[in-house]
Amino acid sequence: MIGPKKITRRVVRFYTKLFRNLFFGKPSVSDKRARAITHMNNKVVRQAGVEPLAYKIVQSQEQQPATDVILRKEQGSIVALVRTDCEWEYVFETRNKIAPYIFWFQQTSDDVRQITVNAADGNLASIADYRFSSVSDQHVLLPDAHFFAQRGYAETDIFAANNSLSWDDRSDDIVWRGAVNGTGHWSVDPETVILPGIMQRLHMAHKCKALDVDFRFVVMPEAHDYAVLKNAGFLGDFIPTHNWGAMKYAIDIDGFTNAWCNLLQRLKLGCCVLKVASPFGYKQWYYDRLIPWVHFVPISADLSDLRERIDWVKSHPAEARDIARQGQILAKDLTFESETVYAVRAIEERECRA
Repeated sequence: MIGPKKITRRVVRFYTKLFRNLFFGKPSVSDKRARAITHMNNKVVRQAGVEPLAYKIVQSQEQQPATDVILRKEQGSIVALVRTDCEWEYVFETRNKIAPYIFWFQQTSDDVRQITVNAADGNLASIADYRFSSVSDQHVLLPDAHFFAQRGYAETDIFAANNSLSWDDRSDDIVWRGAVNGTGHWSVDPETVILPGIMQRLHMAHKCKALDVDFRFVVMPEAHDYAVLKNAGFLGDFIPTHNWGAMKYAIDIDGFTNAWCNLLQRLKLGCCVLKVASPFGYKQWYYDRLIPWVHFVPISADLSDLRERIDWVKSHPAEARDIARQGQILAKDLTFESETVYAVRAIEERECRA
């Protein structure tokens, strides 16, 4: 049953919209999309706990790629030029990914007047200089939208400090949970899942079945692929992130580009991370600080050494513990404040060179 307060709010919204349309005209599709993008990015700003951003979403007259956004400083605020005239799926990509760029851009010096950023995961067409993920050293990588919205995973740092188990008290089980996404052919048939071109995560799920590794997907029952994955034995229950604070090991494997919060949070929780290489070489802003066999255990993109690496961490607990400790030390130093300084400096240095 709908309560009286909710009914009142709906009535107020209805008449507000009615009178606005009568006096100012019905908003265009572009105006509606601009408002939607603004609303969703403001929500991310509130979640991050930073001061409200002074910006305006404007329909771009430039012919930039659909998920590229031009940020420009004008009269004390930021104008974000967005392609709101393209398909909604591209507009939807920018729903929560512009705010981080605006936050850092507004803190740059007055000499930096305009930049072009990519508000997608990095796998779509783009000419932007600034991205969350890329395969090229020509682009400047900045902290991603998940890191921004969760304020550098501060809650995970607090949990790790107060609630994570000591190494010897942790489980030896190797567990992964995530979505069925990535680039490649979709198949769970044993005859094809090991062939080149198969989605890497599906290939991984198939190989892990023989290795006593609990690598499973979390898929809603109404999803079109639910029955297929269930029949293949690839479905598992959702596991909260902080549960890895009671596990010695964790797996990191990319989706379309990178796995975003998965790697950094597992490192912060003190896990020895077995990181599968990106088949295309995608990387994030802090990857150049990670050293194989120091901060993580590397696994090749084709998974040819997967069994060897699993056996190694299980038979070398002391070395695995040291890798987990070094990874956690590095990850703890990646705070919201430190990476804000990094992002602002990275933009200023790039624009100075330009």
